[in-house]
Amino acid sequence: MLKKLLLGIVSVCVVCACSSHDDVSSGTKAAVFAFLGVGEEGIYHNVRTTQYQSVYFYDFKNDVDVPLCSKVNCNHDNADCDAFKLSYYKDKEIALSCDPIPFGDTLYLIYEEPSFGIAYLCSSKLDGSERKEVLKFAKNSIIESAMFFQDSFYYTLNTFEVDEKGNQLQYAYNYSSYVFNLKDGSS
Repeated sequence: MLKKLLLGIVSVCVVCACSSHDDVSSGTKAAVFAFLGVGEEGIYHNVRTTQYQSVYFYDFKNDVDVPLCSKVNCNHDNADCDAFKLSYYKDKEIALSCDPIPFGDTLYLIYEEPSFGIAYLCSSKLDGSERKEVLKFAKNSIIESAMFFQDSFYYTLNTFEVDEKGNQLQYAYNYSSYVFNLKDGSS
């Protein structure tokens, strides 16, 4: 029953193509994995070059696109830049897999390295500061779909087939859906 409910909610939200929506009648908010990065004040997005990747913020009000970096006099072109550091988790091998997702007063970041079968959900303030790990996803899996709704994170994982030595082979197309409570950390 829960899987059918989750699939229905995700399907409706993807069809509606909303990234952030305020339902005036109920006062609820939702953020969907389809149009990531779009928030009330602007758009969070990744900028990739041949040398690096950084998180930028396009400010609707001021019509500017700036690196999400608070360092004074930073030239935003090396690994010391906050915008660059926000693009990677723990080391340079686990990168943001999609644009950051603003939800309420929090910015959520999904980091994945499919070849290692590891993924994390992290949160920070909207300015990119105070990043912390919220959830480590099951090993040997990749996120297929996700959405934030009210105080929960709904997501579906696709697992990898592994050989007798534990090496990943290919997608198993074995899907599992979960609900993670953002307030108390329960699943």
